[in-house]
Amino acid sequence: MADLVASGQFHPYVFDMPPFGHGVRMVSMAMILDAWIDKMEETRRKAAEYSKMAEEIRGVAGEVEEKILNELREIRQKLDLFRDSLIDPKKCAFFMILIPERMAILDTERALAMFDKLGMKMAGVIVNQVYPRELLDRPDLSEFLRRRIEMQQKYLKEIKEKFEEYIRAVIPMFDREPKGLEMIAKVAEHLFEKPGLEVFE
Repeated sequence: MADLVASGQFHPYVFDMPPFGHGVRMVSMAMILDAWIDKMEETRRKAAEYSKMAEEIRGVAGEVEEKILNELREIRQKLDLFRDSLIDPKKCAFFMILIPERMAILDTERALAMFDKLGMKMAGVIVNQVYPRELLDRPDLSEFLRRRIEMQQKYLKEIKEKFEEYIRAVIPMFDREPKGLEMIAKVAEHLFEKPGLEVFE
């Protein structure tokens, strides 16, 4: 991911990641690597203060160490560029996709806490795979589906209570996977034209 962003070949970049995605971990990793390389460089500067004899004893080991440091500096440069892009709200936006279920809500809470810890801001939450509440009015609705919808309604209330300021759209449960241009267009319609926020009214 860092190599891809550092290449600058594309705009924009869209990364579909798990709740605790690699992008956020990359931010913390870049910070750790910065501190680690700084410490190594400080150690090398102190070592350079030793006598010429100590340098001769180190011999080839010193060259290998320098090569490793150079490689680490290159990695740090890429990670820093990636991190700076991730934490810049003008360049990057993070959206959590959650379904109305217990574990998804807990994951979203943890993700928000992690964002706060890293000094980052969540751009929004998109609630996915929501069954229409109107289905409950159908007398021929199966008991299984009725229970699923009732469960979702309970968790939708909890989602509103906990994440209302972040909710940007609600995507309904489709009859098939959102693959292909036709289905992607339907998802886009619900994201931008019909965000479906009335489910929280």
